[in-house]
Amino acid sequence: MKRIIPALALAGVMSLGLAAPALAHEGASDCIVRKDRCETPSTKPMPATQETITVSWLLPEGAVPQGNTIGEDGFPQTLLTGEVPCGRYAQVDVYYADEAPIFTADGILTYGEDWANSNGRRGVVSWSFTYGGDCATPTPTPSETPTPTPTVEPSPEPSETPADPDPTVTPTPAPVLAETGIDPETLLGSGLVAIVAILAGVTGLLVRRHVKRGAK
Repeated sequence: MKRIIPALALAGVMSLGLAAPALAHEGASDCIVRKDRCETPSTKPMPATQETITVSWLLPEGAVPQGNTIGEDGFPQTLLTGEVPCGRYAQVDVYYADEAPIFTADGILTYGEDWANSNGRRGVVSWSFTYGGDCATPTPTPSETPTPTPTVEPSPEPSETPADPDPTVTPTPAPVLAETGIDPETLLGSGLVAIVAILAGVTGLLVRRHVKRGAK
């Protein structure tokens, strides 16, 4: 009988020793087993990165910062990936690398969006403003004034003008012999008849003399 009791006691101790680990892990699904021990994971946050990146935001048109500050009239701002346009201002923010995607995801930054808060967000590290410079004034291009096309008027055809009589020749009116009452034309006609008669007589005389010389 004495031998049976120690055997039963030993069996009970062995059974309790084997079941102890199982009872310790039962219902403890959020623990991590380390060498047959249940450890609850630490809730202490992992240390945040200290790496930073620079992000540029374009201010609304007409918004001008006062020193190194800007009010609500300088928002919303648009994510800027290129150069600052002329006549505009941009805000250059420095963020922690692990928080930058939170602010740049939608490409729009609203007033107070990147400030630190009680939830552990560290927010913007530093900021500054840059100006894109004055815009060049375009030089007006002179407009070309079209040259008017001259109107060609038809030249009038010259009309035929009757020739004027020679001014140097002045017709002399036929004088009338007042004393004799004879018209000059009549007198001229009589004179011509007399001249013809004289020439005829001279011609006949010459012919007779020539005939006489031939007879000799």
